[in-house]
Amino acid sequence: MICTRCDEFKIILAVEEYIVRSAPEKGNFLEKLFDELSLKQEVESICRNCGNKISKSESYFDDDELMERLYHFIGEQLTSKIEGCQFCSQPSEIFTSMRHGGHFDEEDDVEGMIDDLDTSIKVGEFIYDQFGLDSIDEIVKSMYCPKCGFGSGPNYDEKTYYSFFDDFSEIYTQESLDEFDERFYGEIEEIEKEVSLLANELTMEELVDLKDEYIQNKLYVSQNKAFLKLEQVIKSLYENGGYYPLASGRTIFRTRTMDLGYEISKLPSDDKLWEPPYGVSGHGRYNDIGVSVLYCANNLDVLREEVPLDQGKEYVYAKFILSKTLKMFPINFVFKRGKDKQSDFAGLISQPSNSDSKSFKIEYIMSNIVAAICLKIGYNGIAYKSTKCPASINYAFLRFDKENELTMVEVFK
Repeated sequence: MICTRCDEFKIILAVEEYIVRSAPEKGNFLEKLFDELSLKQEVESICRNCGNKISKSESYFDDDELMERLYHFIGEQLTSKIEGCQFCSQPSEIFTSMRHGGHFDEEDDVEGMIDDLDTSIKVGEFIYDQFGLDSIDEIVKSMYCPKCGFGSGPNYDEKTYYSFFDDFSEIYTQESLDEFDERFYGEIEEIEKEVSLLANELTMEELVDLKDEYIQNKLYVSQNKAFLKLEQVIKSLYENGGYYPLASGRTIFRTRTMDLGYEISKLPSDDKLWEPPYGVSGHGRYNDIGVSVLYCANNLDVLREEVPLDQGKEYVYAKFILSKTLKMFPINFVFKRGKDKQSDFAGLISQPSNSDSKSFKIEYIMSNIVAAICLKIGYNGIAYKSTKCPASINYAFLRFDKENELTMVEVFK
């Protein structure tokens, strides 16, 4: 048995973070996982694996097939990024020639030269870099080099044994090969790198100007050319199914700080743990002053990082279950690298606020603009990486039905 509080469930959270950040089109993997493998708890129970409570109607998994499918998915995604390995890449051929080609004198530090040139990535490091996971043997053995086949084990048709990767096997991605070319050949023509959807339509300068115009007069910002371009990018993603589907059956969490001794309701729901009424909320990352948005997270631990605890207060938590798949805007996928190193679109939507006040926060302007566009287009909300704990995903729900889409099932401390 695996519930949302089990250590094994953290692999699902790692996959979700990867999808929201890099591959929202793969979001249907998690949707199918919950649809096909999750079981619904019929009565309140205790998880046999971790000892935590499972609420009535909450999803859990039998572990065998779940873990197999997760490991396979992770291995598949990692393999798709491999462009060569220590046995077949151009750098490896060059290093072999440097060692054995007779090009250097005995006193030359050939190995030192190779170390300076080498841009290979160890498999264990690659797994951590892409998914934030320590190496797991089943993931390593599901990876292979598409160029030469190393790592794929026995091939009975070809009567060949390709062996398997281990943590220290060396691979190359397109980015690391590009970096090798720059080190080895020196100044070369700039290589076209993958950029964000936004970078193909907008410049940093246009977005900064849009932000400034919003501050001066937000009533007319919708006529700004940059606003219209941004709206089109967000709309196209929605219409082409590029949203992140937050799967039916998911359990998510929310917290508020209450006075010490707050009495927990005997009912499964508490109005004070829902979003604040209109006109009450301060300025949030995805809400203007007074606008009502429900902020949640995919795990409990991040909530304590996101919400500061004042003296005389205590955390009170709410557990929610999705009864319908909701369409979330994957903002970190759209707002990432631009066409040059100076175009860091991510900084526009992930700046931490330096103010404890509920009043206007300039750091939230761009994300407020995005939220307004998403609400207009039809997204249910925004999925975004936590600025306090980057391995976690938070959700800002802009539009949802409390009765039929999102249900509070437990309030606890």
